[in-house]
Amino acid sequence: MTAQIGRVRWWSILALVVLVLLVLARSVTVDAMAEGGQGTMLVTVTYPHAEQDSIEREITVELEDQLAGVLGVREIESITQPGRSRVQARFTPGSDMQSAYLDVRDRVERVAAGFPPGAQRPVISRGDLDARPLLAVAFTIDSSRAANGAALHKTWTEQRIRELLEQIEGVARVEVSGAPHPVIEINVDPAALPAAVNGGMGSVARGVFDAHVVAAAGRSGPLTLFFDSRYPDPQKLSEVPLGSGMRLGHMARVRLAGADRSAIGRVNGVERAVANVYKSGNANGIETARQLRALLETVDGAEILLDRAREAEDHLRAAGLAVMCGMIGVFVVTALFERSWSRALFAASTVLFAGLAAVAALGVLNIELTVVTLAGIALTSGLVIDNAVVLLAELRHNGSDTHRAVRHARTPIVYSSLTTAVVFLPLLFAPPDIAGEYGGLAVVVVASLTAGALFVLLLVPKLMDGSQLRLRRVGRCSGLSVAGLCRGAAHHRRLLLAVTLAISAAGVWAGLTMPFNPAGDDAMLTLSLEFAPGTRPDVVLSRTRSVEAAAMQLAGVHRVYADYVQQRARLFLQLEQRADRGFIRRSLLTAAQRVPDSFAYIDEDLLHESSRSVEIAVRGPLMDRNRQIAVELAELLSAHVQHDQVVLHFRDGAAAALIRLDMAAAGRLGVDPRRVLSEVSWMIGRRVVARWHGSGGREIDVIMEADDVRHGSIENLMRLPLFGDQRSASLTAVAELHLLPQPSSITRSNRTRSARLSVLTRNRRRTLRQLHSVVGRYHAPHPYAIEVAPREQETRTRRITYLAGVALAIALVVVVLMVQWESLPEVLLTLLQLPPVLAVPLLVLAALGVRLDLPVFAGLILCCGVSVNNSIVVFNQLRRAWRTRAHTQTGTPLSLLPTAIDTALRPLTMAALTTTVAVAPLVLGARHTGLTALLSLTLTAGVVTSLAATVFLLPALSHCLDSFRAPL
Repeated sequence: MTAQIGRVRWWSILALVVLVLLVLARSVTVDAMAEGGQGTMLVTVTYPHAEQDSIEREITVELEDQLAGVLGVREIESITQPGRSRVQARFTPGSDMQSAYLDVRDRVERVAAGFPPGAQRPVISRGDLDARPLLAVAFTIDSSRAANGAALHKTWTEQRIRELLEQIEGVARVEVSGAPHPVIEINVDPAALPAAVNGGMGSVARGVFDAHVVAAAGRSGPLTLFFDSRYPDPQKLSEVPLGSGMRLGHMARVRLAGADRSAIGRVNGVERAVANVYKSGNANGIETARQLRALLETVDGAEILLDRAREAEDHLRAAGLAVMCGMIGVFVVTALFERSWSRALFAASTVLFAGLAAVAALGVLNIELTVVTLAGIALTSGLVIDNAVVLLAELRHNGSDTHRAVRHARTPIVYSSLTTAVVFLPLLFAPPDIAGEYGGLAVVVVASLTAGALFVLLLVPKLMDGSQLRLRRVGRCSGLSVAGLCRGAAHHRRLLLAVTLAISAAGVWAGLTMPFNPAGDDAMLTLSLEFAPGTRPDVVLSRTRSVEAAAMQLAGVHRVYADYVQQRARLFLQLEQRADRGFIRRSLLTAAQRVPDSFAYIDEDLLHESSRSVEIAVRGPLMDRNRQIAVELAELLSAHVQHDQVVLHFRDGAAAALIRLDMAAAGRLGVDPRRVLSEVSWMIGRRVVARWHGSGGREIDVIMEADDVRHGSIENLMRLPLFGDQRSASLTAVAELHLLPQPSSITRSNRTRSARLSVLTRNRRRTLRQLHSVVGRYHAPHPYAIEVAPREQETRTRRITYLAGVALAIALVVVVLMVQWESLPEVLLTLLQLPPVLAVPLLVLAALGVRLDLPVFAGLILCCGVSVNNSIVVFNQLRRAWRTRAHTQTGTPLSLLPTAIDTALRPLTMAALTTTVAVAPLVLGARHTGLTALLSLTLTAGVVTSLAATVFLLPALSHCLDSFRAPL
C-alpha cells in the first residue's frame, strides 16, 4: 500500500513537470529563416534623377560621418548609384543592437533635415547589402497605361508596389524593377526665361517649391494652425505665380507622365514588374512571409516567384515529420529487440520527455525553433534512447532488482550524457554569429541529454516497481562468438592499425580539401552580364534575349526572372529539386559567351565566403585612380596567377562632359559663373523640385527640366545663350568642352572610396599565395592601399574558432573520463578510436561533394559522443567482469576486453540501430542537400563506424597497450 501511494505521488510529480514543460514550450517561436543581418544596420536613401557624385557628396558622406559616431560600429560600407545611396554599418559582436538602432535613427533624422528637397526619407533596416530577398513578387504591368500618365493610377507603379508591401511589419525594404514611376513634368522653355524671370531656371524651381508647402504655422489660443499651399490637382501647378504677372503655364508645360523606366523586368519571357522584399534582421521571416502571402492573395495581377519562407516552412515541416517517423522507428526497433511493447513504450516515453524538455529550454532562453534545433532534437533522440537501452540491459541482467539495476546503470548513463553535453558547450561561447545560429543546437542537446538521464535514473524507478520492468535474463547477443572476432582483430592488429591509419589520413586529407563554407542558396542561380557604357536597358534586353530563352529550356530550371538595367542584365534561375547545378552553370556561361560585347559571370561565385573566389580591394581618395590600379592588377594577375576568371566589380557609366569655364572671358562679358552652372545643370538634366501629395497618401515627384534641350546633342548645349552685364553670348565663347569617363557607381569602405575585383579559381589556397606575391611586388602610390582577401582574417578567425571549440571539447571529454576512470590507458583507448570515427563521415561527405560547414561539425561532435558512449559502456562491463574474477583471473584487466565487448554488444547494437533509425528520415525526407541531411548523414556514418571501431579497433589497440600493465 505504501509503495502504491509512493508511485501515485511520483506520477503526480511527473504530470506536474510535463504540464510545466508544455506551458514553457508554448512560448517558443518558430522561424526557419535565421541568417545574417543580426549585427548590421542598413540606411537607404533614394534621390531620383540625381547623379552619383552629388549623392555621394550630399548624402552618402553625411550618413557615414553620422554612423561612424555610433557606439559599436566597426566597419562602414556604402554603394552610391544614380538615384540611390546605401550605407551599411557592421557592429562589433555583442553590441546592443536595440540601443544602436535608436542612436542610428536619431542621427539619421538629424542629418536628413539637410538633404536636398528631392531626396526621399531614409529607410533604416536591420539587414545587410548581401542579404537575400525573403520574397520575390511579380506584378502585371499594362504597357499602354504605363505610357499614359493620366491612366497610371490604373496599373501598378513603383510607389504603389512599395506602399503595398512595406505596410507589413518586418519588411525592411522593397526593391522594385520594371515598374513605371509617375512624375509631374514641368518642361520649361529656356528662351522665355532671361527676359521674363530674374534668376532663370533656379527662380522657377524656387517658385514651385515655395508654392507647394505644408507646415505648422503655430498656435492661436487653444488651436494649432497649419499652413497648406498644395494644389489639389497636379495640373493646377501651371498657375504658380512667378512674378511680374507671369505664371508657370506661360513658359512651361505641366503634365502627369510615366517616367522612363530605368529597368525592365521579365518573368519566363513576359514583361512584368518584379519586387524583391527584404526582411529586417531581427524579424520573424516565417510570420512576415505569412502576412505578405495573405495580403497578396487579395491583389489581382500579383504572383509570388520566390518564397524562401515557404521553402523553410516545408523543410521545417519535413524535419518535424522526420522526427515523428524516427521516434516511431525507435519504438518499433526497441519492441522487436526487447519483445515487449511496454518496454518499447518506456524507451519512447524517454525520448518524448527529453524532446519536450528541449523545446521548453528553447522557450525559457527565448531561442527560436528552427530546422537546426528541430534536427538537433531528432539527432539527440538517438543518444537519449541509449540511456533507456543501458537501463533495460541492466534490468535484464539484474532481474527484478530495479534499484540495483539503476545503481549499475548510473555510471555509464551519467558520464555518457556528460561527455556528449560538454562537447557542445563551446558553441554557447562562440562568436555571436555562430552562437546565434547554432547555440540553439547546443541548448537542445544539453537539455535533451540532461532530461533523458534524469527521467531514466530518477523518475522511472519511482514510477514502476520491479514487476513492471522485470526482464528475462539472457545470455550473449547471439550464437556468434563476438569475443572470438575481437581476439582475431587483436591477432591481426598490425593490418587493422595500418588500415585505420590510412582511413584516418584520407579523412584528414578530405577535411582539408573540402570547401569550407556554403556557396549560397542551392535553389537559386544568378547570371550577370555586363555591357559597354551607356547601353540602354532595351538594348541589353535585345542582346540577352537568347540567353534568357536558353535558360528557360534547361532541364531542372523551374522559373527564370530577369532584371535589365543600363549596362547590365541579371537572370535569376529558380532550380527544381535535385537539379544538376553544375550542368546549368556551364550551360549558362556557354550561352552567354555568344552575346557580343558582354562579360558574364555567376554571382554566387563572388560571395565573400565562396571557396572559388578571392577578393581584392583598392582604396584611395580618387575613384578613377582606384579603378586604374585595379585594372593594372587584373592585367598582372592574368599573366602571373593561375585562375579561371577575373571579375571587376565596377564598370564605366555614360561619359561625363567637363565644361571648363574661362574666367577671363566670363569677366569681360559680365557673366556670373554661378548663373552659368545653374543654367547648364537645368539644361542637361531634370531635378526634383517638390513632392506633390495627393489624396490617399499618394506622393509624386515634381520634376523640372528644360524643354527639348535635354534630348539634344552636347553641341546644342554649347550654344546655350548667356546674358551678361555687357552683352549676350553663347556658352562656347566662355567655356571649353572635354569628355571624361565616369563610373556607374561609387563604392566606399570605412569612409574611403574603393574599387574591388575578384579572382575565380579552383584552388583558392594556391591562388591566394600567388596573389600575395604579385601584389607585394606592385607598389601603389601613396595614399592608395591594396588589400588581398580583406575578409580572410574573419574567415580564418572563424576556422580557428571551430578548431578551438573542437580542442576544448576534447579537453573537456578527457577531464570527464579521467574523473570517471582515473586511468590513462582507458582514456587513451577511447580517444584513439575517434580518428576513424571522424574520418569515415568526412570521406562519405567528400564523395557526395558536400561542403564543410557547421552542420557537419555538429554531426562530427555527435559522432565523437557516440564513440565515447560505446567506450563507457564497454569499460563499465570490463570493470564489472574484473571485479567478479579478480581472485581467479591472471593477467591484466584489458585481457577481459573481448568478453566485455561480447557482453555489451547487444545494448551497443541496439543503441546504434535506434540512433540510425531516429536520424534516417532526415536524410530520406530532405528536399535538398540541406543542413538536416548533412547532420543525419554525418551521424549515420559515424554511428556505424563507432560500432565497428568498438568491436574491432578497440581490442587491437588494447592489445598494444596491454604490455604497460596499467592498473584500473
